[in-house]
Amino acid sequence: MRFLRTNTAVIVTVGPFYDKTDGVTIEGALTITNERITLTADTDAGSAPTLILDNITGATAATANDLNYITNTDAGLMQLELAAADTNRLGRMFLTITDAANHVPVFHEFMVLPAMIYDAFILGTDVLDASVTQWLGTAAATPTVAGVPEVDLTHVAGATTNVSALATNVDAILTDTAVIGTTGQGLTSLATQASVTTIDDFLDTEVAAILAAVDTEVAAILADTNELQTDWVDGGRLDLILDARASQTSVNTVDDFLDTEVAAILAAVDTEVATIVTAVGTTIPALLGTPAGASISADIAAIEAQTDDIGAAGAGLTALATQASVNTIDDFLDTEIAAIVTAVVTDIPALIAALNNLSAAAVNAEIVDALNVDTYAQPGQGTPAATTTIRLMLAYLYKAYRNRHTQTASEYDLYNDDAVTVDQKAAVSDDAVTFDRGEVATGP
Repeated sequence: MRFLRTNTAVIVTVGPFYDKTDGVTIEGALTITNERITLTADTDAGSAPTLILDNITGATAATANDLNYITNTDAGLMQLELAAADTNRLGRMFLTITDAANHVPVFHEFMVLPAMIYDAFILGTDVLDASVTQWLGTAAATPTVAGVPEVDLTHVAGATTNVSALATNVDAILTDTAVIGTTGQGLTSLATQASVTTIDDFLDTEVAAILAAVDTEVAAILADTNELQTDWVDGGRLDLILDARASQTSVNTVDDFLDTEVAAILAAVDTEVATIVTAVGTTIPALLGTPAGASISADIAAIEAQTDDIGAAGAGLTALATQASVNTIDDFLDTEIAAIVTAVVTDIPALIAALNNLSAAAVNAEIVDALNVDTYAQPGQGTPAATTTIRLMLAYLYKAYRNRHTQTASEYDLYNDDAVTVDQKAAVSDDAVTFDRGEVATGP
């Protein structure tokens, strides 16, 4: 049972839709315009149900009763839109969606609730109203003002005497509060102005004493800081620090030391520079050796003269390979190529033949694997060939032995593994003397 809100348009999930043939296959691509939708509402006892949607044709357009597949689901569910006019009632409703050609019927039950009940129970956006029209099961205790019932205090705490005691206590409380007076003149026990003045004088005395103590402490601190200033200046610690600074004599000593060290550094640099100059002018040329000519320029000229011997386009390169040496290389290549040809024509085929020389055990293993391990699909729909392989012949025999087959007075049918599709068939006749089954051909 599903709940709906009265007089409110709603989209409800309907289904699932199952195939009419087996009753279990989910239908996900039905022609929706073939659907027939009926919605009835139960009425009072003794009356026939009311037809709300009388076997209407489902539609996919944006109408009041459109029927569409719910996207992103393969559960065979659709959504049906009901208009507010379809739910403008209270009580049970029954929905059927039928299409005898495509799917089994779909049924749903609904309960249409008052808006306040639906909002309180389902949405949680309202609260249930409580009516006190009848008090204690009768209408005698009718509320007197705006739905609020009278409260009878006769039996408060069990007896009317308790109510009287409560009234007495209230009177006593009112008597006590009267002591305060209309404007508070009865509060005679509060502090008087004189007592407040006394407190104020006490506070003034205490604050003055605290301020005097603070002044004394500040003065002591100032005296201490003055002594600190005296200790650091006028012959104190500052003078001691200044007396410890470098004198002019010590500064002159440092200056003389720097002059001596700088002079020594300059002398050392001069010596090293002189050594480098000597190396560049004498030692390095000696390591390079004496030029073959009068100078380096003469040596360069001699090198250029040697390169001239090469000649234009390499004409001077007389040391290149001769025709005889080229012929020797050619003969070597001929020998090597002949050896490669022999290997390709003779040696390699021999090696391949040796590889093909399988043992009986290896052949037996392959046959066992093909017969006992490998699997083969059944032949499909079609006429068996007159000449075919052993495998297909065996497959047809196995298919005829295993699969469903039917025999009528006129036809033999052999079915596919699904037991529905006819893959092969043969004409059959019987004249009471000879039973004749024709050649098997393709189905269906």
